[in-house]
Amino acid sequence: MIYNFFSFLLYIIIFITSIFNKKIKVFFAKRVCSVKSIEKGNYILIHASSLGEINLLDPFIKKILLDETKNIIISVVTDTGYNQALNKYSSSKVKVVYFPLDVNFLIKKMFKNINIEKTIIVETEIWPNLINYAYKNSQLFLLNGRISDKSFKSYFRLKFYLKPILNKFKYLIMQTEDDKDRIIKLGARTDKVYNFGNLKFDINFDDYTSCLLFALRTLHNEIWIKEVVIKIHECTLKNINIPIDRKMLISTIEQNKLGIKDLEFYKNSMWSDLKDRKSV
Repeated sequence: MIYNFFSFLLYIIIFITSIFNKKIKVFFAKRVCSVKSIEKGNYILIHASSLGEINLLDPFIKKILLDETKNIIISVVTDTGYNQALNKYSSSKVKVVYFPLDVNFLIKKMFKNINIEKTIIVETEIWPNLINYAYKNSQLFLLNGRISDKSFKSYFRLKFYLKPILNKFKYLIMQTEDDKDRIIKLGARTDKVYNFGNLKFDINFDDYTSCLLFALRTLHNEIWIKEVVIKIHECTLKNINIPIDRKMLISTIEQNKLGIKDLEFYKNSMWSDLKDRKSV
């Protein structure tokens, strides 16, 4: 009830703001009206928040489409994710829509107007109204779920509220054993939780540009991780109370710094390649 009150209040605020702001008006219209264009039928609803999730889902969606009786709705939050989904799936069997605001009456209307047989939420998107109506009207799954240490600490404070939400899922498919353990600690039933690995390692890109974009995203994360490791090592080096092989640690730090230079070189060369392709 509290969530629905505040989500409806946010809806009213966005609606009023949209009257005076063109950008907000476009944002609002996309998310309130997009589902209206879908004709009635039986669908699998896949909620993928952004560009990254759309790229991850490619092999998964193609496997579903091998069954000619299946129709898919992909709902997204971001403009980049929406455009990427449109570019990837020209089939009449795949509809791409903006995710309606998670307001009770909008989500209720979506499930009333469209027969959704299965709802698949990608990477631990917690939308209470979507989860509630998906549970009542379809089979509900979490795919490629993940919970970081930081998110786990925040979620754990809400464990009392999250537990009944998590147990509305038929299955929760997590990326790692750590993710599996965390979601169980948040209240998910152990017989519903599985670790099937990360979908990103199943990506089969159809074009070189998509491959470049994914590689750049992954490289960015690797550079960040290496920088964090260097800082940790440097802090360890400064602590005289920790018994360590100082020469070995200094050598490791230098190797990591060289590794960052190598990664930066490849990142820059890929950016150049990507820009060249876009200018053609």
